[in-house]
Amino acid sequence: MGLGVDHRMVSCDRLPDTRARQLTISALPGRLAVCRFEPTAPVPTWAASGLLTSVTRTPEEVSVVCAEAAVPDGVKCETGWRCLCIRGPLVFSEIGVISSLAAVLANLFDFAIAAGVVAIVLALLGVGASVYLLYLPVYLFLLLTLTSGLGMFLACANLFFRDVKYLVEVILTYGVFFTPVFYSASTLGKWGPILLLNPMGPILEGLRDTVILHHPPDLRWLAYSAVWAIGGVLIAWKVFHGAESSFAESI
Repeated sequence: MGLGVDHRMVSCDRLPDTRARQLTISALPGRLAVCRFEPTAPVPTWAASGLLTSVTRTPEEVSVVCAEAAVPDGVKCETGWRCLCIRGPLVFSEIGVISSLAAVLANLFDFAIAAGVVAIVLALLGVGASVYLLYLPVYLFLLLTLTSGLGMFLACANLFFRDVKYLVEVILTYGVFFTPVFYSASTLGKWGPILLLNPMGPILEGLRDTVILHHPPDLRWLAYSAVWAIGGVLIAWKVFHGAESSFAESI
């Protein structure tokens, strides 16, 4: 199965075998292009010259995904795409979960670029390094795990309740003011612990303490966020698989 990722950024049965299996993700060599043609246009012969070709025909258009180098001049297309392959074999019930994580992986790449910029700025400001930077991978893992669990759960909920996406937009717009992003929870005094009940709060506080302030993290709040992140992704996985048999009826 291939997942398209812009290089410039960066059946519904249950699993018959519940044993853990390792999935390997690799990138196909070369860049891809997404070309658009009129709905009655034939599939061009040059599209089949690369490692991957995908043709989708709808009443509005014909979309062709092929090697970027094979596209002649003058063809309407978007270039610069890469293909990630997940080495199988995959059963159908796994595909929905992987698809729901694609957006998280794409945003993780954007996050990595932004983190590099932040690192440069911190270096220019004279913020050095300390042994507490060893906690950084832990917090990043919890951040990825928490967002992955939320992504799977909300993707499932939005399929059955279409207003969920609008509620999520409102919560994300105003929720940033109730999360210690622009300020520290300690500035709220005795109300600070209430703010940290949001499992994202201790993660952001921990990143601030270990990366910028060079202070040891509060292990109690670290464990609190870890329970939410790991427990949340396990519950979301179970909910996703449990409801997947109804996905086709709700689309």
